[in-house]
Amino acid sequence: MPLATNVGHHIVADLYFKETAFLNSVRSIRPLVEASIQEANLTILGHHFHQFSPFGATGIFLLSESHVAFHTWPEHGLLCIDVFSCSAENKTEKFMEALTRKIKPIKIKKTEVVRGKTPEKESVSFPAVNQALL
Repeated sequence: MPLATNVGHHIVADLYFKETAFLNSVRSIRPLVEASIQEANLTILGHHFHQFSPFGATGIFLLSESHVAFHTWPEHGLLCIDVFSCSAENKTEKFMEALTRKIKPIKIKKTEVVRGKTPEKESVSFPAVNQALL
């Protein structure tokens, strides 16, 4: 049975920069991502970060609405962002607007996906659950 509405909005984006020093460390990128999450009125439940050597960072914020993840490649001037929200409001776009206003990328490559919505003529099937796995 097709879903009546979507269940969320997902953005995957590559942001490119000339000035890359802030991409070097968790210490510099985390507050920018966290402030953008707060500005978009998303709710942080937890987080985890890793600092690469000699530079580069990755992190994820677990949200009550879903997640925000980032990964940096300072040597390529690249920040990859993945943001998903199941909120009825378009909080993923609000997050991206807040973040890009703070960090001012020179180029953005962005893919947006409406999650869960199925066209009327397309069918959705659910494979049988293997009871032995339960």
